[in-house]
Amino acid sequence: MKPNVKLINVSDNRESAWRFSRPGFDHSELDMNAIGGMDMSLNSLCMLTFEVHSSLIFRDWMFSIRPIFPWARSSRSAPLTSDNSQISAEFGSIGAERVQMVLEAIEKGVPQDKAREGLPMSMATAYTVTMDLRTCIGMVKAMEELDDSMYQIYGKRFNSAMSKISGAKNSSVKSFKEQYMLIPEEFGMTGATNMGKTMIGFYDMKSALMAQFLRMSHASVRTSIWNEINDSGYINMGHRSQDDNFKVAFSCDIEAYHKLMVLRSHWFADWSDDMWGNIVGDYIEGMDTETFWNFIPNGNGKKDPYHRDMISRITGEEHNLPCPIMTECPSLVEQRYKDLGDNKIIQMYLRLCRLGYIDNNPDNKLRKQYESLEDNK
Repeated sequence: MKPNVKLINVSDNRESAWRFSRPGFDHSELDMNAIGGMDMSLNSLCMLTFEVHSSLIFRDWMFSIRPIFPWARSSRSAPLTSDNSQISAEFGSIGAERVQMVLEAIEKGVPQDKAREGLPMSMATAYTVTMDLRTCIGMVKAMEELDDSMYQIYGKRFNSAMSKISGAKNSSVKSFKEQYMLIPEEFGMTGATNMGKTMIGFYDMKSALMAQFLRMSHASVRTSIWNEINDSGYINMGHRSQDDNFKVAFSCDIEAYHKLMVLRSHWFADWSDDMWGNIVGDYIEGMDTETFWNFIPNGNGKKDPYHRDMISRITGEEHNLPCPIMTECPSLVEQRYKDLGDNKIIQMYLRLCRLGYIDNNPDNKLRKQYESLEDNK
């Protein structure tokens, strides 16, 4: 699949904001190209939305930039095939053997969610992303400083997409490369701690986890991807895979971090220790059962925020186990424990079952629907 950057929407409120902020000025010969070229916060009022086809490694590099608002094309529920597992064209055949190994593993019965972690970072993906003009210009200039091949492949495409926007070509916005590079001391740090109203964290994250974490737009994030591209070059990153680790440093408002931990304690999340199991496990360390029951997003009678996603597991559209709370089927917890192994979160769910927090109702309509589907397989 060829890399592509398509500008699909521009919301540019800079001129009206400029006029509004200076009511006594003569605006008859207003030059927005000159104004737009200055590095002012005004240029953050020009929002750009792109549809992008790129490699996984470029996506994860870009998703670490802030402020940015990404939405990835979902592929978790779709079966992996040779048709939807293409290598991004700039890498040639780098990673093709890894893709074939993943497809063969799935054919032999390895669960897709587990097997896909071996996919190469050279694989193509697609997503929508919104950022302001200043961020986009700084990103392109950072690309140019980091690695010329990445700039030639993606930087020029972003520049071309922005070419008709006032101030984009003559902008004095600087590269923000240095602020995203990890310093040597940070590579040895691990864990998360709160400092006042901010959560500061350092984790070695598997790429598959990092990709999910980076979509949390309210956290400031830096990853070792920047260091590796700077040291080894973008094309060499194609030899990495989604089960490789990268260092991630973050700072986040503690309430936003708490909400993230709540959501990722939901049944839908991957709780492997190298996925959310370690991070959420650290956060819930020492919680009693009652506190955890109120902590999870659909515990203690709360409306399930992922109800529709869980329905797809009831109907067979999605292959994973449905939620034991919505189906009132505590045996699903034990089944998940047997299928995917142990971690701190599953232990808390097992405790919920032992102490009767999760109801056991054979007449639950969703449970009966799921069991009927399983019986007919």
